[in-house]
Amino acid sequence: KGMDKKCSEVAVFTDENCYFPLKGHKSRIWDVCNEIGLSGVMYDIFLASDFEKVYDDYKVFVFVEPNKTRLLSDCIKTAKENGKAVMVITDDDEVKSEKFKGLFEINGITVPTKQKAVVYTAENHTVFYAHEKGRYDFSIDGRKTFTDFFTGERIVFPREINKTTCWLFEKE
Repeated sequence: KGMDKKCSEVAVFTDENCYFPLKGHKSRIWDVCNEIGLSGVMYDIFLASDFEKVYDDYKVFVFVEPNKTRLLSDCIKTAKENGKAVMVITDDDEVKSEKFKGLFEINGITVPTKQKAVVYTAENHTVFYAHEKGRYDFSIDGRKTFTDFFTGERIVFPREINKTTCWLFEKE
């Protein structure tokens, strides 16, 4: 049941209403996905109509609900009744990566870095994207040394990053 080779433990659900600008700014789903991405934890995004197909595959559910819809409300109710970790984001909620990191950590999901960085891990590679300067500590499965796919350079964390940086690491 669900997806093949899923790498994340977080599912984000929304409906078509979230793809339109709200209150004169980018859509709410963009705000939420941007901040979840900056938490360093991977996620998959679905329409609420996919809920039943993938429900068993995830630990944490984030529902983006700027407007009440029956379908999203039913999904939220089902997830809560079955003891799943649920966060509902409305149009008025503040959305910050730190809030998501806390939710993920208390539900047993490893956050690979305390700093704001986007991390995606697939079968053979990991992408690490730091969008601001600072000292980054990063690990996956306890490893802090990675090999840059393009240069072969060994990248060791923690390390100082002085500019926007993106690496593609080979999985070892």
